[in-house]
Formats: sequence, structure tokens, C-alpha cells
Amino acid sequence: LLDDDYPERELIAATADLRRYPELRWLHRWSLVAGLTAIGLIWLAGGFTGLAVGYCLPLCLLGVHGTSAVNYVGHRFGPRRYATPDRSTNHPLLGFLLLGEGWHNNHHRFPGSARCGLAWWEIDPVHRGIRLLAALGLVWAVRDVPAAHRPPARRLAAARPAVASLLGLFVLSGCTGPVQALAPFTGTRPVDCPAEPRAYVDLTYTGAGGFLIRHHDPRTGDRAIMTGPFVSNPGLARSLLGFTIAPDRSRIDRLLPPMGDVTAILVGHAHYDHLMDAIDVAERSATGAVLYGNDTMKHIVNARPALRARAVSLEPFAGDDRTPGRWETLPGGGMRVMALRSEHAPQFLGVRAFAGEIDHDLSALPRSAYGWKGGQTLAFLIDVLDEAGAPLLRFHYQDAASAPPLGLPPPRTLAERPVDVALLCVASFDQVRDEQYPAPLLARLRPRHVVLAHWENFFSTATPPAPLPFLDTREFVRRLTEARPGQPWHTPSPVPASTVRFCLP
Repeated sequence: LLDDDYPERELIAATADLRRYPELRWLHRWSLVAGLTAIGLIWLAGGFTGLAVGYCLPLCLLGVHGTSAVNYVGHRFGPRRYATPDRSTNHPLLGFLLLGEGWHNNHHRFPGSARCGLAWWEIDPVHRGIRLLAALGLVWAVRDVPAAHRPPARRLAAARPAVASLLGLFVLSGCTGPVQALAPFTGTRPVDCPAEPRAYVDLTYTGAGGFLIRHHDPRTGDRAIMTGPFVSNPGLARSLLGFTIAPDRSRIDRLLPPMGDVTAILVGHAHYDHLMDAIDVAERSATGAVLYGNDTMKHIVNARPALRARAVSLEPFAGDDRTPGRWETLPGGGMRVMALRSEHAPQFLGVRAFAGEIDHDLSALPRSAYGWKGGQTLAFLIDVLDEAGAPLLRFHYQDAASAPPLGLPPPRTLAERPVDVALLCVASFDQVRDEQYPAPLLARLRPRHVVLAHWENFFSTATPPAPLPFLDTREFVRRLTEARPGQPWHTPSPVPASTVRFCLP
């Protein structure tokens, strides 16, 4: 039972509480006999199929992968109820899949307790099983947590009729938080605007972190750029199982605003939900726009011969948290951009899907989501300029959450001109280690305004859009409000494309 290469004498000395049970001493001494006996009985009952399903699969999934998942994920991702001296967390998905073992922070706080689930909704079948064995007289002296930490009995009993439905929703929605927590809006929301503004910048949300940025000024005329839009929204199964995906031109034409005057499209990384629709827009709508991104983006775009002269990599000129990058004046003037080296947070359980780079020009666009490699993720500083070339409004833009210092502008650049608007990526925020997103970024930027993006479920075409699966909206809002207490934020909806209007002096 406890054989992990420790000397036998040391092992026995450290397990005085277990030595009192003769059955455990027997199993420890004859563990190989017990294991082979179990294998033989299962094989006699079910043959090799029974052995695979009844022994190997549970041992592999629960015994090996389940334990490994708790030891890794349960110490990196998820909320912490108790300030234990370790990094243990409570992970809802693991709590469900591993029959209560995923409430790991609770376990570390009360390691001698048979109970891991403390809230009424923290399902804990293992604890229930131990209680059943105690009722049958097969186990005794079962330890519990102190009474003050147990769920109220009446509340638990009242909740039981709804538990089955809640568990179904839990699995289907992936613990998704309520969309209302993000306070999304539709239409146009003016910020610091008089009754009849003369000059302003419209920031229109176009899905998956994409924005149309249009500067209205009667003296210079309208000038527009955008970041990678995405409204095609192929389903989750189609994307993850490697089926063919392509731009949905009917949705693009119906849902995106007019883009004929767009002169530049900025793409932070080359995943399909940022680049695929951008290429279609550049070919059919914004036919004069130059695509700016990383080296991988350029190699993908070069699969379209007509776009080769309109694909520019800013990766060689990107700055970081200490060194400014090169300012790139965008076509038509009136706006400029500085690329900053950033990263893409893992999407789920510490896994980065569609990672990698492409180092050669493709002959055709990727057919599946796995062909759209991300490359070096970039963040951008975007300046809207006046006639003299001085910044009127500065945006900081990310299309992927990142751990500091990646994605942070250098202090010298911010000293010259602070950021007015931070465009935050909500997706995968909780996959950034040690809860380091978005608070450190906001502490560096100190923006006057915050706009939330990449929050909606881009695997679905449902209207109004729901949050991404597994997106804990309440936790994001908690972090945001702690970083900017008492200050508002803006969450435009992509359907219909909604706008935050920033009025200029």
C-alpha cells in the first residue's frame, strides 16, 4: 500500500496509526498477491475486455491520471477558500470527475477529515460512501471537519431535489458564470461626451477580441483600423476534432459593420478565431487593408497571393516590458501601433491548444483549427493621432491573457503618454498562474477606461451570446473590481456589434 522505495523500517515507523489494522498489514506485505488475484478474477469474469474496462481503464484514469491531475491542476488553477501554506485550490471540474477529490484546498485545510466538499454544492460521493460504510458498521471513528465549516443540514436537504438538474447543467455549461456579471450592453455607449460631440473615437466590438476603431473628425475625415474580427463561430466539436472550418460569409456580411475604409488589421496571434475571418474581410470588404501580426501570421496570409504585399510582420520590431518597440505608422496616417511581446495563456487545465509556429509560406490556408498555429503572441499599443502626429487617445490591446511581465509596456513609453483605454481579454484569465491577470497589467497601465472582450462563446451562434464555457465571470469581476475599486468598465456585445464612444477634446 505504501511502497514508494522508502526503507521498510522507516516506513513502518512512520505509520503507527495504520499498523493497528491487521488487514492493512497483510495487504502491505502481500500487495502483489492481492493485485494479481484481482486481475485473475476480473479476467475470469469478463475476459480481456473485462480486464481492460474493469481494471486497466479505472487504474489508468483514476489511479494515475486522476491523481496526477489533482496534484498538478489542484495546485495551480481554481479558487482558494483557505489560506493554507501551500498552493492548493478547489477545482470544480476535478471535484465532479474525481468524486470529491478536486476540493483540494478544503482537503489541505482539514487533511484528517473524510469530508472534502464543504459547501452544499461541492459534491463529495466518497464522503457519502464512507458515511454509508459507517452506518453499516464496517468503518468507525470517521473524522469530520469542525461543525462551523459544514454545510447547513436544512439547506442541504432543501437543495437535494435540484442537485440532479444542477449537475446536468454543470457538465453542459462547464461551470460557466452568469453573463450578467460582466454587464454586457448593446448599442452605443458614449463616454465623456457632450450633447453634440465634434470629434470622437468609436470602438465597435466585432467578436473574439476584435474591434473596429474609427476616428471621426470633421477636419481630417474618418480614419479606421481594426483588430482581428471573428463571427464565423464553428462549433466546439468541429474545431477540437479537426474537421474542416472556413469563414461563414453570410454571418460576416450580416453581423460585421461596414469596413470599406479600414486601412489596417492588427492580429495578435494567428489562431483561427483571430485570423481566419480577418483574411476574408481583407479579401472582400477592407480590400485596401494591410494585415499586421507575427511571423506565423505572415506565412499563413501568404497562402493568398493577392494578399502577400499586404501582410507585414511586426514580430522583429516588438518591444517588451523594459524596451520600447518600434512605432509603425499605419496606412493613411492618423494612427500608429507598437507591438509588444506577450503570450497566450492556456485555454483549459494548463493546456495550450493550437500552439506552435509556422516558419514557411503556406500554399493554402489551413483546413482545420489545428493548422492555425498561434506563433509569437503580440500585444499592441495603438495611438489615435492629431494632425500634428501627437497622441489623442491611447489603447492597450491584447487578444490573449498573459502572465506578467509579458504584454506589459515599458515604463518609459507610458511616461511619455499614459494609456487611456485598456482592452482586456477575459478568455482564459484564470489559467494565468498565481491569479496574475488582470491586476498586474492594470497596475502598470493605470487606464482611465477598461473595455472587456473575448468573453463570449465563439463556439456558438446563439443570440444573445453567452459566456465562454468554463468562464468564471464572477471571479473575473472580483479581480477587476479589486484592481480598480469603484470604477466602471464596459462590455460591448458582438451581436449586434456594439460600440463604446470616446469623445475627444
